[in-house]
Amino acid sequence: MAKAQLENGYTKIANELLEKACSTQLNTNEFRVFFAIVRLSYGWNQKTTANRASGNVLAEMTRLRIDKVYAAIKSLKCRRIIEAQATKAANEYKINTDIEKWSNRPKSGIPKSGIPKSGCFIDPSQVYATSATSAPEAADQTPKEIKEIKERKESEILPSDYYQKTLKALGLPSTGIISPKDHTVLIALLKDNCNFDDIEQARIKRKKNRLEWIQDSVCEMRDARLATVAKPDENGIPILPSGCMDWDNMTFEQKQFAIQRGYEK
Repeated sequence: MAKAQLENGYTKIANELLEKACSTQLNTNEFRVFFAIVRLSYGWNQKTTANRASGNVLAEMTRLRIDKVYAAIKSLKCRRIIEAQATKAANEYKINTDIEKWSNRPKSGIPKSGIPKSGCFIDPSQVYATSATSAPEAADQTPKEIKEIKERKESEILPSDYYQKTLKALGLPSTGIISPKDHTVLIALLKDNCNFDDIEQARIKRKKNRLEWIQDSVCEMRDARLATVAKPDENGIPILPSGCMDWDNMTFEQKQFAIQRGYEK
């Protein structure tokens, strides 16, 4: 077996960042995902992973199940070690170079710093409003805020039954009102190929009806769904993201053509 050589490629990383990673409490999965993101960003001489870090790619690089990958990503995001941004191609990640903001894993409970047991930060400067009118936070919404939400709805391309579907997905009564923060999150999810079924399943999984809490789960479901969607190549043969043909959903003529052209099943 050939030895690893710099001539075959290398990743340039700041010593301060590497030393911080060495002294930070990362579990095995977090460690693998962290350095996979380093490889897919700095290893390409870029600050972000761009469209290279899909769930399947990270799972293959780290040899972890995709649900373990997303759990590690969530933890790294909550601890402010990485930053993430949703794109149409794949979630885009980058290392937070402001290493003083990184958090070590909390021991237990909710300390004064506002870190809950899960390790996620709750920024005390943010208002985590629920979507239900019966909740105090949502009840405090002003008529002006509610009017702004409706105006934004009319100006955007949304389903005619947008409010009904959203309230159903969040498990809220028909009298509920979508908070401004939830509305913003929902629009981003819908534009990012997520759907109401994803939101409902994520809400059941998280046992929460706050979109800012279930957003990560919705994105995970979106990625898992897109990973099974085949796209036709130049010959019209449906190809899965894995590179294999979608043999089960091909017509007889497509199968004959694929066999003649030497496609692999």
